[in-house]
Amino acid sequence: MKKQQKHKTINWGIIGLGNIAHKFATDLLTVEGSKLYAVASRYQEKADNFTLKYNATKAYNNPLCI
Repeated sequence: MKKQQKHKTINWGIIGLGNIAHKFATDLLTVEGSKLYAVASRYQEKADNFTLKYNATKAYNNPLCI
């Protein structure tokens, strides 16, 4: 009898929301068991927009908050 494996979710955070962050977040959407949990930028509006685009949970304007 096989045991059912629990699928754990790995929560990711991104600090700095430039071109590489966009590419990483796009790719992360295709990885099973991964979730973009938090993002941080110097500018709250940029973090909020990134959060909406990539379905992240939290947006910060201070990288120390992640």
